[in-house]
Amino acid sequence: MPDLAYNDVEIAFAHELRTPLTTIRSVSEILRDNPELPEAQRNRFLAALAEETEKLTGVIDRMLRAGAAGPDRWCVDAEDFLHGTRPASGERLCPKKAI
Repeated sequence: MPDLAYNDVEIAFAHELRTPLTTIRSVSEILRDNPELPEAQRNRFLAALAEETEKLTGVIDRMLRAGAAGPDRWCVDAEDFLHGTRPASGERLCPKKAI
């Protein structure tokens, strides 16, 4: 996958934030509006909330790392960026190249 332009990264982050937030909102509304749910079903919904919260935390951590590196120093592959993976050599720093 090719390197992303800075604006593409912002769009990708927005999408990556919205996905878990949508799930968190939907599941929390289901739990709020259905207090009679059986315990097993409630536990599945709670597990989904925990999983989506972990995903959201990962996205935010990657955003903070990207921001700390600065747009003129950080080069990223789209897959690495969105999924939190890094090449074996660590973060790819690209002097004078915007994301």
